[in-house]
Amino acid sequence: MKILVKYIFVFIAIGAITSCKKFLDVNENPNAPTTAPINGLLARITQNAALNVFRVSYNITSNYVQYTASPNAAAASDIYEPIDASSTWTFLYDNMTDAYDLEKMAKERGATQYQGVAKIVMAMDLHLVHNVWGSAPFTQAFTSETLTPAYDNAEVIFAKCISLLDEGIALLGEANSTITIPVAATGNPDLIHKGITAAWIRTAHALKARLLNQLSKKAQYNPTAILQNWHKHILLLQMMHI
Repeated sequence: MKILVKYIFVFIAIGAITSCKKFLDVNENPNAPTTAPINGLLARITQNAALNVFRVSYNITSNYVQYTASPNAAAASDIYEPIDASSTWTFLYDNMTDAYDLEKMAKERGATQYQGVAKIVMAMDLHLVHNVWGSAPFTQAFTSETLTPAYDNAEVIFAKCISLLDEGIALLGEANSTITIPVAATGNPDLIHKGITAAWIRTAHALKARLLNQLSKKAQYNPTAILQNWHKHILLLQMMHI
């Protein structure tokens, strides 16, 4: 009888543990994925890359150099009022974090087209960070290993922009992407170039030419390299119109 009672208590305990586990699982929503879909990330980073150009140019630069005016006396648009760039900083780093995640996901899946676009978008946003702030976190910024990532100096960030563009161009030139970005007029996750890889390569060359031209007062200024990238940009543009 004692052995039978022990078995009964064991079965009751096992059932209680199982029921408890099921009860505690009620907050796991099967319709809420914990990992973003690859096309969702692509749509987000391409949209915000375009918005970030506006945010830097309008919210920061245009006010600083007084490109805008106001009919109201002593309005912020007409005076050198201190600019709060914290929200623009946040938008840039939010988008670079998504670009980092997309590049990592695409690399794991062998999706070289997505990986190439992620690198170019990262370079676009990082270039804006470099132009506005100079030194900024990058090397340790996206690994989640520290809450206080070290600042990379402006020269390192500038060189990283160049290498990201070169890597993006090389990846987009590969023909073995396991997943290709859909080319469609509507419902396309690529909100900048609609999946046209040649257009992304052209953009990368144009941005690289612009970056290299920023060295005009430096010893390493190389006008030949600028012209080479610009010619590639023009050549691809002509080919796309054929």
